[in-house]
Amino acid sequence: MKRLWFLMISVLFLLVACSGAKSEEKTEGTEARGKATEEMKTFRVGQIVDADGVDVRVVKAEYVNDYEDYEAPNNGKVLKVTLKFKNNNSDQVLVDSSAFTMNVRGETYPDWIGGDGTDGIFSHQLNQGKTATGTLTFDVPEAKVYTLEMDTYFKTANVKAKWNLHQAMIKDGSYNEADSQSDTKKDKTKAEDDSEDYPYTAEEYNALVDEYNALTDGERMNHVTRGVTNKEYNDLAARIDKLYDELEAEWDKEYQKQLEREDAEWQKNQDRIDKEFEAEMKRQDEIDAREEAQRQKQEEADQRAYEAEMKRQDEQAAREAQEQAKLDAELQKQEEAADQAMLEE
Repeated sequence: MKRLWFLMISVLFLLVACSGAKSEEKTEGTEARGKATEEMKTFRVGQIVDADGVDVRVVKAEYVNDYEDYEAPNNGKVLKVTLKFKNNNSDQVLVDSSAFTMNVRGETYPDWIGGDGTDGIFSHQLNQGKTATGTLTFDVPEAKVYTLEMDTYFKTANVKAKWNLHQAMIKDGSYNEADSQSDTKKDKTKAEDDSEDYPYTAEEYNALVDEYNALTDGERMNHVTRGVTNKEYNDLAARIDKLYDELEAEWDKEYQKQLEREDAEWQKNQDRIDKEFEAEMKRQDEIDAREEAQRQKQEEADQRAYEAEMKRQDEQAAREAQEQAKLDAELQKQEEAADQAMLEE
């Protein structure tokens, strides 16, 4: 009887432990999902992101090489990004390619429109529970990191997200439909092979492996051929998050140095401009002073000439007045003499 009770208690503890482990894995799986808001946040390739009730997942990124010469990209590379969507809302939503942009080193690059003119463009009306796949193609230069950004309204809220696509994660591919169908078939086969004990497929985990390898210089991880548990997936995701934190700290440090260099260069240029401006102002002041002195000198000369002319005219008028007075006196004298002569007669 004691042995029976001991076995029952052991089984009970085992069931509780298994239940706790599954609960922990379920919690970890929930935490692995991202949540997009109106604030731009970075998510991982392969991570499911809840964007206002729509699941958004960046599946993979690859270079496109099979295009005609006249379709050749202006910036050197065609980058194709595959995404998957699922509508968890009760209402129908629209998901389309206009919600996404590609940035490289802070500059936005254009879409690449190849093939029949519709490659890289998609638009899906999704009812509740429905899924869809879309591909984006961009005309980009060669770079170590490409940043895909999403800024859209699926329902009423503005949701934003971004994904860093490292060059080491990007493979060569094509944009033709046959490849897309082949990839879909492979995804379906892998999904069927995975059991409930491995909720993340090998492809999803290997996307994290590629991302991890892209962030590390020495340590390299190998791809897996089976699905992985929540703990395995989340442990690697946590390591990647830590690497991103370290990388962002380095980027911030380098950015601050760049700002300091730009500030110093700006200040140097501003000092040069100020010095040139002050020299120009001094030169202009000297020119103005010389012109003012010349003007004053000319005004003084003009004033002297004017005064001399006025004096001459006054003297001339005085002489003319004096002569007129003499003439008047002589005329008066003659008139008086004539009057006197008339009286004497």
